[in-house]
Amino acid sequence: MRSKPQAIASTKGVQRHPVATAPRALTKSDPRIEFDALTPPDPEQTVALLRPGSPEPLAPAETLNQSYAKLLDILSAEPRQCLLALASARGNVIEVKGYAATVERIGELGRRINQLIETPATIHGHLVTDAQCAALTFASDLPAYPEQPLAVQTATPEVRSGEVLTGRIHNFRRSRLYLIIIDDDGKVQELEDLRPEAGNTVSFRAPLTLTDGPVGTVQLLVAIASDHALLTFSAHEGTQAEPYFEQLRNEILKQGNPVDFGVASFIVR
Repeated sequence: MRSKPQAIASTKGVQRHPVATAPRALTKSDPRIEFDALTPPDPEQTVALLRPGSPEPLAPAETLNQSYAKLLDILSAEPRQCLLALASARGNVIEVKGYAATVERIGELGRRINQLIETPATIHGHLVTDAQCAALTFASDLPAYPEQPLAVQTATPEVRSGEVLTGRIHNFRRSRLYLIIIDDDGKVQELEDLRPEAGNTVSFRAPLTLTDGPVGTVQLLVAIASDHALLTFSAHEGTQAEPYFEQLRNEILKQGNPVDFGVASFIVR
């Protein structure tokens, strides 16, 4: 979609590789770390992710807001090479969506978070390929990080080959919205069927086709909202993530205008 409220409808197919089965919870105590990889980590890796819990944990001395502010500082200082950790607080729950190329990286992050803040945090782990890492680094360099102004939500966590991926993007408050998918090979393609809805919400849909065997990683969705046109999205579609996001980063910096972003993932079976 290039402008609001005009909708751009397209039946453009998006071919993607399958990545995983339904999300599987791997932990039994705080912190709870969930992975949606095809093959769960081996038992030794799983144990390493867990912090021993006490039968009757003491009430935290710091408030949820204090823990959340501390969490934002922790994530802002975390090394960002192929790591994206998106924080949110809803009600009395703190959650972090962690994207990385290894289970160990997300596990280390989960342990560090729950050692340094008193309010228990739930870590949702998503494994990516090295070819997708440029998307994570790009998003983590944006000013709003480690929060994401746009909330990208798919209707289901997984889609079967030949079916249509659907979802919504919330909190869209600028004049232009772009949505791209980065598959496990690192190829970037724009999704064009975006339709405005009420309440600063935009829906999207895209048919997906299975092209190869399963892998243990997710497909990434990255949404960018801007008040000015960004030519990278049309001029560099189909290229690999690393040169694509380098070009997009340079274009945003050259314009000097703020953008909003959101990241989500899904599985194709």
